[in-house]
Amino acid sequence: MQDEYSKSIKYHIRPNNSKDIDGMFAYELHKLDQQRNPIDKRIVMVDFVERKLICSCKMFEKCGWLCRHVLRAIDHLGYGGHPEILNIHTRYILKRWTYDAKSGDFTLPAVQDTAERVYCSRVKQLTGSMNLLATRTCMDDDIYKMLEEGMQALKIRAESMMPAMKFGQPSTSTEAELNPASSESEPHWAKALKVRTDPFKSRTRRKNRIEIIRERRRQTKLQERAAEGK
Repeated sequence: MQDEYSKSIKYHIRPNNSKDIDGMFAYELHKLDQQRNPIDKRIVMVDFVERKLICSCKMFEKCGWLCRHVLRAIDHLGYGGHPEILNIHTRYILKRWTYDAKSGDFTLPAVQDTAERVYCSRVKQLTGSMNLLATRTCMDDDIYKMLEEGMQALKIRAESMMPAMKFGQPSTSTEAELNPASSESEPHWAKALKVRTDPFKSRTRRKNRIEIIRERRRQTKLQERAAEGK
């Protein structure tokens, strides 16, 4: 707040009657650059009855303390005929900034992750850690050799702990969790699609017009040669 108040002195303020809304008066604030041009324009809406101030920068909504623009408006209006504004409303004094604030841990509502999200999160975390370690140590031959031997040992240990799973391939249980539809007995086909009995059976490509003419000429020549031979 002290930093915001010290920076509020640099702002110029003036009424902006074109933006008055629902009994709230608008004030435009801006700073001046070296060429005396207005920069960093903001709009502060003021309700003198409820002592309510809203700034276009939305710092109070984001951080929980009043911005320099609101403090400049309070200072200007409070000493310019509206002394009630100088008494900041309690809505702008959050409990976390007072002596009544209590330190302690709080828990957020738990989010139930799916098997796919857990799998992707683990892969991302391990990949990032290993890439960072390899990047930082690959220039040293001794450290590289030590890491390579350690990786081989970890690989052997991981394979021994997962006998039903080949290294580098997901287990069948994981696949069933990630893809529940694959564990069902009946396949799911889209409607109006014809299912091929043998999808791996090759098909003969249809010949175009030129290929058909060439094939006919070739057959004609073969027949002529056969007739001459007789």
